[in-house]
Amino acid sequence: MSARFLILSSLILTLFSCGKPKIELKNTAAIPAPVSHHFKKDYFTINKEIVISNGDDFTQSVDSLKAHLENRTGRKWEIKYATQNVISFEYDGAITSKESYTLEINENQILIKASAEAGAFNAVQSLLKLMIPLMGTETIHIPVTSIKE
Repeated sequence: MSARFLILSSLILTLFSCGKPKIELKNTAAIPAPVSHHFKKDYFTINKEIVISNGDDFTQSVDSLKAHLENRTGRKWEIKYATQNVISFEYDGAITSKESYTLEINENQILIKASAEAGAFNAVQSLLKLMIPLMGTETIHIPVTSIKE
């Protein structure tokens, strides 16, 4: 009886692990609660090709994200300029509150905009809460979304 259960369980897990994963987001978990957010059905995939780009504006937030990703994926993360396959930090003087940010996630990049380190920090915290790990891999999926706080 237990051998049948193990075989059946293994077969079911194998079938469900094949193909494009279904991503369901039940809670935005953004910090602080966003002014607006829009989620789409696709996702950005964090894998070995992704780098972090920073114009030296938000070094503490970049270092915090880098440390978290290194811990979670088990690899060293490169910080360099890129336009695709990138998590990018940009200064935006139009954002007037120090704790506010814009987090734009599409299939090719994640863009964090803020006018102060506190806003970039809040964006990183929201981003970390959106990450959906695939069990047993270094791959992480993040729903395509737009969050403005």
